[in-house]
Formats: sequence, structure tokens, C-alpha cells
Amino acid sequence: MRVLVGEKWQDDYLDQFLARDSVRIQVLAWKNLQAIRDQYIVREKSLIKIWNYVREVGVWQIYLKIRSRLRESLRNEKFISCGVGIVQAAGEDVSLQPGQHVVFLAGNHPRCMERIVLPASLVQNCETIPQYTSEGLCYYPTSNHSESSSWWSPLYGWSAFSGTSYEIATCAEVLQQAEASLRHSQETPQRLPLVPSTPPLEQRTSKVRPSSTQHKSAILFGYGHYAKSIILPHIKHHLNLVKAHEVDPTQIPGPRDAPPIQFDTSPLPRDGEQYDVYLIAGYHHTHGPLAAHALRQGAWAVVEKPLVTTWQHLEELTEVLRDGPGKGLYGCFHKRYHPFNDFAKQDLGVSPGQPISYHCIVFEEPLPEHHWYRWPNSGSRLTSNGCHWLDHFLYLNDFSRPTRLEVFESTDETLNISVELENSAFFTMTLTDQGTRRIGVQDYIELRANQVTVKMVNSSTYLAENDQRILRRRKYPKIKNYNLMYRRIASQIEQDDKGDSLDSVLTSCGLILELEDELQRQRK
Repeated sequence: MRVLVGEKWQDDYLDQFLARDSVRIQVLAWKNLQAIRDQYIVREKSLIKIWNYVREVGVWQIYLKIRSRLRESLRNEKFISCGVGIVQAAGEDVSLQPGQHVVFLAGNHPRCMERIVLPASLVQNCETIPQYTSEGLCYYPTSNHSESSSWWSPLYGWSAFSGTSYEIATCAEVLQQAEASLRHSQETPQRLPLVPSTPPLEQRTSKVRPSSTQHKSAILFGYGHYAKSIILPHIKHHLNLVKAHEVDPTQIPGPRDAPPIQFDTSPLPRDGEQYDVYLIAGYHHTHGPLAAHALRQGAWAVVEKPLVTTWQHLEELTEVLRDGPGKGLYGCFHKRYHPFNDFAKQDLGVSPGQPISYHCIVFEEPLPEHHWYRWPNSGSRLTSNGCHWLDHFLYLNDFSRPTRLEVFESTDETLNISVELENSAFFTMTLTDQGTRRIGVQDYIELRANQVTVKMVNSSTYLAENDQRILRRRKYPKIKNYNLMYRRIASQIEQDDKGDSLDSVLTSCGLILELEDELQRQRK
């Protein structure tokens, strides 16, 4: 499929996935209405920023980050647009038929596409518009026109994965405005050639498919920055990555630049897919269902945080962990894998089950207004980010059950969380985005037990002290425990390890969901 990059078509992109309730359209006319702003975290190009990060994470890691971020420039360029086209294919639940002329509203897409897949509710049958034919695509860039009002604003930045609903009547009204805007346009469009037209393609194997090896086969869901810079570099010596699913075609590299694996734009596993390991790092609300699917297939599920976002997902995951054929589940809470944990247990002088109280102040980077972490499907900042420190607290206390919890949200959306466990360990967390973004996420942690205090700052400095002296000081590269986590998980899977216990999943996920419920009750 072709995508407009700057003023030229760029070929070799995969088509979007055609779901049961969606329509694939061959585009005849496309009008950019407005650029989508404040959607992605885009780093400023600054040598000082790079130097700050190099000091924190090292040269190699910053190289991986920069290389990955530079390849996201097209992903970051999204628009709300309208257009007309011809239905090429329709999902099973859609009444539109191939060959029909339609008008559409694309709420969050690249500058222009040869074909587009949209939910049927954003597509409406219309009469043929004479000036738009199949001899080329008529393109109206944003800079060449102005509208009297932002009639498209109810669907600005909308994504089918967000969980944000809209009124069907509102959508119908917007589509009528879109048709009128295109039918009566007084502007002269650019004519983009489409000869020959490329056939729809949702899957592609790049270069040569890897031959079978002694390593277990793996499939990845979510080919984003985190996967490319953290997951893939550190599993390659233990697992054989065969396929990657990524819903945004602009995130998938072209055939010449791609690794030798298969790519697929489906958000779900295809019928008949069988792999030993599922690496799950897509949208948060997909984690639980994909993990349950992997376990039902008799595979391992390696799941980024949060493991689940709803009680229903936790119930499904619990059932399959208890009764299913799955090999095991690993929750990717990187703080569990930090070498500081062993130092802390030694210095605090605790035996298994004894309480370790935990107090932390956490700075998370401010999220752009339309970032996907803000979607209803993703949960609050507590679920999306705060789960790391809550899980770390439970991990250090051998997943003792919570007995009391409290949530307080300030007017600037800072969260104060308190939790007490059965073993009397106490937790407090201040989670905020008010502060400096100089080196990204920052945290200060204190652990307390047996008249000893352990301090950990930014996962990189460690200090333990008692009443008489400093017991231990240590330094550690800030992001290295992410790398260590994936290497250790992949190595354990090689050895057929069973992964996390059912009790740890229930306790950690249950606490996060209870706190999320309490926060949402207060907001209402």
C-alpha cells in the first residue's frame, strides 16, 4: 500500500487489518482537515538532553533509543481527514457491498493513504461525485483550504482501540458535512497517480524466513519503540522471533530494512498460529486477553505491564492459569529483577514473610493530551504506571495480601496511595507529573525494617544504613535491569520454567484493580 510521505507516495506499507465491523476503501479523494497534535511523546533534538541520558543509561542504550525514535517520524504525523472512495471489501457484520461509493471520516491517520480501513459507522454510502474518478487520487492538503467551522471536532484523534464512544447521530452528521465539503470544494486538488494499483496485503515476510533453530519460537504483539529498543535486543540469543503483529502500518519497516520475520497488522492472533512464546507489548487493554489466548495454546505468555485492565480480564487469566495447558506466565515488572533487591533483603535482615515497609515518590513524564495512555481502555496513571511500585512492594513482601488501601487525588492530579498488608508492611506512594523532565521517569524509594533504612534513587544508586553506620553503597546503570529482565525471562523459558505463581498474579493485579476502582469512584 502507498502512504503519502511529504509530497510523494511511499510504497511497501502493509494494509490495515479488516475487522468484522470494518470496511476497506479504495480512496478516490482525500482532504486533510487538521493535524493531530499532542498525541505522542516527541523528544526535542538536543545535545544536552542526549548527554544527560548517556550519563544515565550508557552509549549503547541511547543509540538504540535514538535509532528507534528517528524511525517514528511518520507514525507521529497523523491527521483527521475525510474522503470518498469505493468499497473494496467489508467485514462480516457490515451491510456495505464491494463497488459502492462511500464518504468516510478518518479521525487519526497518516497524511494520505491509497487504501483505508475504518469502522462501518465512519463510512456512509453516497452518490458518485463526478470530479473524483479512479484515474488517480485527488488530494487536498491542510494548507490549501480553510473551513468555516471545525465540524469534525467530535471525532478528532479518535481511535478504534481507545474505548471512547461516540453517538451514531453525531457520526452521521459529521459524514454529511464531509460529503458536502468534498462535493462542493472550490479548491484545485493535487492529482496523485495510482497506476498500477497495489493489491491489499495485511501480512508480509521480510527477506528470508528464519530457519528452525534449537530455540523456542516466539511471536511479538506491539512493534513499538519499547519492543525494538528493550525486548528484541535481549531475547535474540534465547528465543527465535518468527512473527510480529503491529496495528499501525507506519510502525512496520519496509522490506529492505526489516528483520527476517513475518509482519502482520492484525491486532489478534490469526487462526492456526502456534508459537512457543507470546511476547505481549501492545495496547494495555489487549494484554490480558492475549495472555489468556497464549496460555490456552499451551504457550508461555511474557506480558508487559499492566497484566490486565479489568476484573473480567483478571478472571479469564486466572481461570486459564489454574486449569489451562499453558507453560507459564511472566509479568514484566522490571523492578522484580533489580540486583538491589538481594542487597536490600540482606541489609534489612528480613526472613521470608517478614514485613518490609515501602515509601516512594515517583515522577512520571507528563502525557500529551491525546496520548494512548489516556484512553479509557488504558486505565488511569495508577494502572498504567503506578503498578510498577505497587508490584515491587508486594514482591518484596512475598505477595502478602492487602488488608487496607486508600487513594487521594489532588487538584493537579497528583496521586497519593496507601496500602497495608496482612504481614503489617505499609506502603505509600506519591505519583506525579509535576517536575523536571530532564532524564525522564525518576523515583526515590525508601525501604524500612529492623531499624534499617534502604534508599534507592532512579534504580541507579543504593544506600543502606542503620543507627551506627552505612551498611552498603552501590551504583547500577539506570535502565540495565530492563535488559536483565528480558534476558533472564528468555533464559528461564529455555529451561522450561513455569514463570509467575497464580497467587502473585491474583495479588498484584487485584490490588491495582481495587485501587483503580476506588480512584474512579472518587472521580465520579
